[in-house]
Amino acid sequence: MYKGYNLDIFFNQNEINEYHEVGLSIYEADRKLVRESLEKYKNKDNTIDGSKLQASWFPSVKSHVFLSHSHKDKDSTALTLAGWLYKKLKIKSFIDSCIWGYAGNLLQMIDNTYCWSDSKKETYNYTKRNYSTSHVYMMLSIALSSMIEQTECLIFLNTPNSITPDDEIDKTLSPWIYSEIAMSKIIRTRTISEYRKTQLKTFSKGLNEDISDSLAVKYDVDLSHLIKMDKKSFNNWVTLKRYDNAHDALDTLYHLNS
Repeated sequence: MYKGYNLDIFFNQNEINEYHEVGLSIYEADRKLVRESLEKYKNKDNTIDGSKLQASWFPSVKSHVFLSHSHKDKDSTALTLAGWLYKKLKIKSFIDSCIWGYAGNLLQMIDNTYCWSDSKKETYNYTKRNYSTSHVYMMLSIALSSMIEQTECLIFLNTPNSITPDDEIDKTLSPWIYSEIAMSKIIRTRTISEYRKTQLKTFSKGLNEDISDSLAVKYDVDLSHLIKMDKKSFNNWVTLKRYDNAHDALDTLYHLNS
């Protein structure tokens, strides 16, 4: 990651109507890659090939920006922002939530093969289920860290859905937002030339969106290393000039907030 931004933004209905479909097409393209590869993880001896899973289920995609957001903001904000960035500036965003639902698919596939309590296959074994879950989420965490490290710019969508309002210390209920922001703070900051001299590749991640609806755990989130940006400054950047390409647009963003 070269720079990260703490973006406070909302979109009106006209903006959603104009850019949402573009963002959705990016979202669906990544979902298709994951869906087509789900059955490739079983070895002949009925073990799971973890390396193949990360290489295949987290397919390599070229992205300039990693969007960190709450799944509740996917349709109204994340997809619209991704569409806006691509349509206006040719900036390709990685929308992490486009893969979230498939973590549940993968866990179900593994659990239905390995985690039944008995031959009747009516209930899962608690210990086996915890073991399978820990493996899947550990691989997700590693893939997430790799993606953030290899993506030039991170944009965190700061909304009441992602950050608990009215607290002196920012907090989040999402372990994945907590992980993403914490990782963005500790990974090595890279130079622009390191990203642009070679073709950029990133990895996807996954999570079942509704898996923790009944459990609420709050995490302190340190956003101090992310540059604040609101709708006004976002619009100033987008409309400042006619950009030749995505890198030109991103360079201007970095200069405006340096």
